Amino acid sequence: MGTVPGAILLGINFIKLKKYTAAVFTFIFGFIYLPVQYFLVAFMHKINSQNISSFRKSPEVFAAAIGMLFLLLLWASYIPKKLPYRAASYIVPILISLVMIVIIYTNQNLFSSHFLVSFAR
Repeated sequence: MGTVPGAILLGINFIKLKKYTAAVFTFIFGFIYLPVQYFLVAFMHKINSQNISSFRKSPEVFAAAIGMLFLLLLWASYIPKKLPYRAASYIVPILISLVMIVIIYTNQNLFSSHFLVSFAR
């Protein structure tokens, strides 16, 4: 999905647990990381002399993995260890995913290297 939707979902979970500081920090990180990720990917493409088309060696995957690891660290730091599992509805994650897909399809110039854009072309 991406760092921004992941940060939104993690922030919503923190709000449900009444961990408001962690929620605010997660939301801020998610939206600050978006331009950082954009410039990091562009920089990695610029310094890379080869045309990498492999999924494993893609700068996009590297930048997304860094964002995911940071969100995982936030989750591990603020979620209680003995938290019981409570099933939740899939509606919010599906809606966020659909909104992100629409944003990617309608703003292809911002997401020119994203794999979903290749389906739209």
